Amino acid sequence: MPELDAFHCLCKLMRSHCPLYLKTPNQNVPGVYKAMELFGDVLKEIDPDLDQFLISKKMIPTTYAFSAVQGMNITLSPLREWLQLWDIAICLGVHLHLIFAVARVLLIREQIMKSEQPNDLLNPKRWPSLKAKTIVNLGMQIVKCLSEEIYASVLLHPFHNEHIR
Repeated sequence: MPELDAFHCLCKLMRSHCPLYLKTPNQNVPGVYKAMELFGDVLKEIDPDLDQFLISKKMIPTTYAFSAVQGMNITLSPLREWLQLWDIAICLGVHLHLIFAVARVLLIREQIMKSEQPNDLLNPKRWPSLKAKTIVNLGMQIVKCLSEEIYASVLLHPFHNEHIR
């Protein structure tokens, strides 16, 4: 696909399916900030021990997951792997990028729990190479385990203002 066509498609996707991830004159990416809140909710529901450990180390999702969520995992490598994540997200919904970011943290859970400095491990630039199939499989398991209320908020947060507090 030519670059201009690809850019047009990306703009259309963003404006239609995740407009709250775009900066507006009145708000600075409200969907991303809602995603950070939801990241914490999802982690707390899926792995309360890890959530409490991170809180005890004064680690909140905004400090370690913001760039991955804001960029919808596009900042992660390798390219071939994140393209697979995007294929799934375009088919099933862009809200899954939030779930995929939680999955990436869960994949390094044991290392985090053993670490005195989890912020070093949670720097997205230091996350292990992306393994799309593993992340998608774990992401789908996460979705199955979430309460209806949290999943509904995750599903709607990229485009529905009423779910933004």
